Amino acid sequence: MRLFAQIPMKYHWKIIGHEPLLESLERDLSEDNLAHAYLFVGPEKVGKSIVAKNFAHILQCEKDFCHECSTCTQIEKSCHPDTIEFQDDHESIKIEQIREVLARLHMTTTGRYKIFLAERIERMTSESANCLLKTLEEPPPNTIFLFTAVSLREVLPTIVSRLRVLQFHHCPENILREKMKENYPDADDETLTHVSQFALGKPGVAFRFMRDADFLSFYRTMYQEILLFLESPKIFDRFCFVQTLLENEEKIEDFLNVLTHIARGQLLSNPLKRSRFLDILDQISRTRFAFRYNANKKLTLERLMIHL
Repeated sequence: MRLFAQIPMKYHWKIIGHEPLLESLERDLSEDNLAHAYLFVGPEKVGKSIVAKNFAHILQCEKDFCHECSTCTQIEKSCHPDTIEFQDDHESIKIEQIREVLARLHMTTTGRYKIFLAERIERMTSESANCLLKTLEEPPPNTIFLFTAVSLREVLPTIVSRLRVLQFHHCPENILREKMKENYPDADDETLTHVSQFALGKPGVAFRFMRDADFLSFYRTMYQEILLFLESPKIFDRFCFVQTLLENEEKIEDFLNVLTHIARGQLLSNPLKRSRFLDILDQISRTRFAFRYNANKKLTLERLMIHL
């Protein structure tokens, strides 16, 4: 797969990587071959929402994504009358919300298009997804749907079948490090290495590390703590660590990210323990899945610790 485009991009998409996907979008625009619905799917913090929002800008702005007109300003502030936006608030998208959107899509358009931009559409209940289906099959004129999702498997298959799917992936570590160096030329090599490793291929996370020294320091400290209890046979120490995580649940995701980084590193550097670290990665995946369905955090984390 190419990491860089072979032809210049017309638009500045403000993300790292994914040039083949961006080329396909620009080709749709230049050839007037727009789909009526797009799904940008892939891991968090890799640029899906930025691309979707920029695409809405390009479609609506009469001055070719000028960044300055009232249309661009309104879309940037999520208050454009013909661009309906559902940001990810970690709540389910209910049928009443979808019905309200569909009613607005059938109103008179003042802009170039009616656009429905929704993040994490796997948040839709089955009722709201089925409510949307009919409109996806027969959309009103000049209507475009721009959706994002983290997991394609969690989106209703009948919805997916009506969308043009663009699959986003993690950014390679070496490319991420190179881009961080370009954006932060004064950063030292150790910081760039830690940032590119801890970000796990997510440019959004890497930029946060570079902007927030305390956040990066927190990750470095957690990295050392996890290494210590991975080498310790005492399950009590691991359960104590779980208790500290539960005291600030926002750290749980960070813990899983650092543990993933360590397990992947050990998988490559320690072939004699390959099966152990493959099992750890599998257990991390199971833990995330359990959290997605509101499992008891304490019991789920303790179960993970036992498998370590």
